[in-house]
Amino acid sequence: MTAMRIGVFAITIALFPWPGVATAREHGTHVLVLNSYQAELSWTQRMMDGVREGLPSDAELFVEYMDTKRFLSPQYFEVLHGVYAFKYAGEHFDVIVATDDNAFQFLRTYHDSLFPGVPVVFCGVNNFDRSMLVGHPEFTGVQERVYQNKTIDLALRLHPEAKQVIVITDATTSGRVNRVLLG
Repeated sequence: MTAMRIGVFAITIALFPWPGVATAREHGTHVLVLNSYQAELSWTQRMMDGVREGLPSDAELFVEYMDTKRFLSPQYFEVLHGVYAFKYAGEHFDVIVATDDNAFQFLRTYHDSLFPGVPVVFCGVNNFDRSMLVGHPEFTGVQERVYQNKTIDLALRLHPEAKQVIVITDATTSGRVNRVLLG
């Protein structure tokens, strides 16, 4: 599924009426998009394109870029918590969209203190397990599945003369998850 389709799907799910949450027609749609990474990444840009495509034209969009490819620690999450608490103290959102693992994990930790009762739609979460939603009934979304081992097996079938496979990852959350999945 392309990023754009994921975004449209996620927003469509989010705009269905949730119990106790006003619909977009009653007062205008306020949407917070919490991006795990910086705005310059093409992945982030594609996700934002999908989100924008799925929203009504009169939606008011608030966008945050957590920049967690460069900064990631529990202390950084605490700083972001303080910043978002300050920025959005008087704001009510109809839905929050979390792109990728770090935004999802941040909201799992701080959702109730920052945005109690606001539905969250996540996308791009790796190594997802339903247990991650325990205690978060207002969360829904789309996981990201990467089949590294099957991809490597296919590459070796296509190139049986290959003697070694080199996999390069980084120290980001996604890179660490991919290393674990490769075993």
